[in-house]
Amino acid sequence: MNYNPSTNWALIGEKMFSEDELYAIHNASLEILEKTGIYYEEQDARDFYKRAGAAVNDDTCIVKIPKWLVEESITSAPGYYVAAGRDPEFDFSLDYGRVGFAAVGIAPAIRDLKTGKNRPSVKQDLEDYARLMDQLENYAMVWDCIQPTDVPEATAGLHAFEAYVKNSRKNIMTTNFDRVTARACVEMAAAVVGGMDQLRERPLITAGSCPKSPLTSSKAVTASVIEFALEGLPCIGMPMVLSGATGPVTLAGTLVQHNAEVLGNLVLTQIIRKGTPYLYGSCTSLMDLRKAQCGTGCAEHAMFGAAIARLAHFYQLPCVAPGSWTDSKCVDMQSGMEKAFSALVPAFAGANIVFGAGALAGGMVVDFGSFVAEDDLFQMIQFMLKGFDVTPEKMAVELIKEVGPKGEYLTLPHTFEHMRENQNWPHIFNRDTETAWTMEGSKTMDDVARAKAGELIAAPNPAPLPQGIQERLADIIKEAEKELGVIK
Repeated sequence: MNYNPSTNWALIGEKMFSEDELYAIHNASLEILEKTGIYYEEQDARDFYKRAGAAVNDDTCIVKIPKWLVEESITSAPGYYVAAGRDPEFDFSLDYGRVGFAAVGIAPAIRDLKTGKNRPSVKQDLEDYARLMDQLENYAMVWDCIQPTDVPEATAGLHAFEAYVKNSRKNIMTTNFDRVTARACVEMAAAVVGGMDQLRERPLITAGSCPKSPLTSSKAVTASVIEFALEGLPCIGMPMVLSGATGPVTLAGTLVQHNAEVLGNLVLTQIIRKGTPYLYGSCTSLMDLRKAQCGTGCAEHAMFGAAIARLAHFYQLPCVAPGSWTDSKCVDMQSGMEKAFSALVPAFAGANIVFGAGALAGGMVVDFGSFVAEDDLFQMIQFMLKGFDVTPEKMAVELIKEVGPKGEYLTLPHTFEHMRENQNWPHIFNRDTETAWTMEGSKTMDDVARAKAGELIAAPNPAPLPQGIQERLADIIKEAEKELGVIK
């Protein structure tokens, strides 16, 4: 008997919208881009649009993008790309149906591993975080996660990249808010991989960019987009529309505005350099109108993440969606529940990268223990995404007939042969008896995860950068700080 394998469970979200609904959202976004436009503060950005055929008003800084230019740009952007690691072993291919996970970004505080209290983050925390990311299997990349408060604010992104690349072999998402540091970051990455040609061939870095809602792209937003696109390096467009505050209170209206903001910056990458990888991203959620607070660990955030994945598939683009966020201020039942459902929903919709791990308090605080615990959560989700392998061998009809009533399967060769691929065994989640758990000290998952995080951070760096490269990175940072007037 021949079997047709079922669709990967990571694509369950394909039925979220009908084709008519997708085209309705698409056409509504095109109308906004062409009739209303987007505010672009950066003169160079407006000049790129002007040369490409958009209607540009330099007095108002409004760029109106014609439908044909948007659709041409969608066509020229690649459908997938490989987020290259410093070591090819850590490459992550963002192709259709592939799901990975990443951390939250960019938190100004961490929960100290020793004291359990929140404190301002420093550069050493970034190095510790990168060491964790390198060793936790289910994280696809080193997401720009923590804001170092002990370095010049103007070059914090460069210090972050230096800390990450020294301690991890995975792809790095970078955040820079001006052209000087964005260009310096590209130079640093090129120095690590052996030159600009090598960097273009295997992009070690991915630019994060968050358009301001509604319909605004400041110089800080377009800085990395321009500098990365000039070299053909991948960029992420991640609007943070707040439904009811910076976007319509209706979910569909927020989605239309979000889509227009993503497509606007997609066009910018393609008119600078056709074929530049562009990731359809999101951090869109809602403003809780009762509290006047942004909600992250909420149903709406997860729903937007899944919807973004479906739209990315519609445009045949790689996707980055929010997940594993929580509004809880501590590790408790609320944080566990919110992280679980908000990670699962976009993953089942097929988002390539689901980001938000380690977050507490809506992303304002990072918890290293949570990174470890969530790695177990992500392992469970990856197991679920595989679905059921329905083959004659796996259905085991002959074995069931052979064992018959009142038999057992525990000692059979079939069980030993298939047990590892058919069961998910977590590292931190506890399945011991209550007696065994009590004898081990009645430790909570938070206790175990924080202890494990400390062990991983203390482990030797498996792949340190050569000394000459480290010195070159420090020199590039100093050059950028001189150009920005941070140092003389």
